[in-house]
Amino acid sequence: MKLCRKISLYLLLTVVLLSLSACGGKRPEATTVCVEKGGKLKQVLVDPAPDYYVEDLQSYTEDRISTYLKDSEEGEVRLNSCRETEGTVYMELSFGSAADYSAFNRMDCFLGTLQEAADAGISPPDVLAAPDGTPADFGTLLAEHPEYRMLLLSEHTLVQTNTDILYSTPQAVITDGRAAIIGDGDAGTSGYYPRKTDLPGCLIFE
Repeated sequence: MKLCRKISLYLLLTVVLLSLSACGGKRPEATTVCVEKGGKLKQVLVDPAPDYYVEDLQSYTEDRISTYLKDSEEGEVRLNSCRETEGTVYMELSFGSAADYSAFNRMDCFLGTLQEAADAGISPPDVLAAPDGTPADFGTLLAEHPEYRMLLLSEHTLVQTNTDILYSTPQAVITDGRAAIIGDGDAGTSGYYPRKTDLPGCLIFE
């Protein structure tokens, strides 16, 4: 009986930790936006110093989602989890598109191919460069690789993509092949709204 209880407790703990994981499967140390398949986005908000009850945050977020979905016929926003672990609040949200992310979080956000960006009149807000510092021209990249994807985000956050990042603007610093920091990477200590950057960070990846 004791062994069964230990196994059940272990399985429960595993489920909890997995539900708090970011893109790479590890629990995030800071707020992270993950680029997923099909143009979807996942956001894991991390607040190490909450001055509110996690139940209040969950209720508030659920109300916001309900209102958003009522006002947006094709909107897709889902609260996956919201809990406090060892004094830190973790809240995971899924978004059906960058448009959902932008409208719900009140942040400038675009995710699409370079061709889709050009068709919408969107271009990087600053100079592009490869991780080694080699400059890149958006027009040339568009002509040669219109299928490349671009993420534009005006939020202080960590970003994890699902393919290697090829180019970025100065507002987005590549820290790993598929990871970057936009702004100072600090989303702030409020679980309600992330901090907005003065200029969007831009990442281009395959």
